[in-house]
Parts: sequence; C-alpha cells; structure tokens
Amino acid sequence: MKAGLIYRIASILLLILAIGRTLGFRRADSKWGVGSLLSTMQSLRFDLQGFTRTYWDFFVGSGFIISAFLVFSAVFAWQLGGLPRETLYNPSYNAVKVPVSVVPPAVSGRG
Repeated sequence: MKAGLIYRIASILLLILAIGRTLGFRRADSKWGVGSLLSTMQSLRFDLQGFTRTYWDFFVGSGFIISAFLVFSAVFAWQLGGLPRETLYNPSYNAVKVPVSVVPPAVSGRG
C-alpha cells in the first residue's frame, strides 16, 4: 500500500472521529451514573475575567478545541497524501515528522 493512500485513509478516519466527537462528547447516558456530576458542572458558577462561567463551559470549550485539532490533523494528513513519493520518503522530513507526533503526548504525560 502506498504512503499517500495511507495518509488519505488516515485523513478520512480523523474526519469521522472529529465529527463523532463533536456530536457526542456533550451527551451522557443515564446508565453511566454521572448525572449528578454533570448537573454540578453545569450549575456551579464563578466569575472569570468579567464573565460568569461554569465548569461545563470549560468542558465544552476544551472539547471543541480537540475537535478543531482533529479537523486540522485530517486536512494535514490529506495534504501529506498528495505529496510526491520522494518527499514522503525523505529522511530529513521524517526527522521532523516523528518528534512532532511523539513530543506533545510525552510532554503532557499521557504518552
């Protein structure tokens, strides 16, 4: 399988993930038993830089940021899929691609 095709497939999967995450991350099933937590997040208000916010607002905002990152990643993977083969197999390009993919999770402590 060619590298360009793999990037295009990854792009489509990332886009599906972004759509599913955006549509579903604010929903909770009553079987999960988190109803009281969600109602607390939605009702606890505090002032921040002149605006009244809740923890739910921060949860929703961070969810949309992650969705935007996934869409950006999908567009980036699609663009990589269109590069010529010589560029995709260039050692100097791979020297940049690997740290960009590995360092953020390692720094955040979730890798």
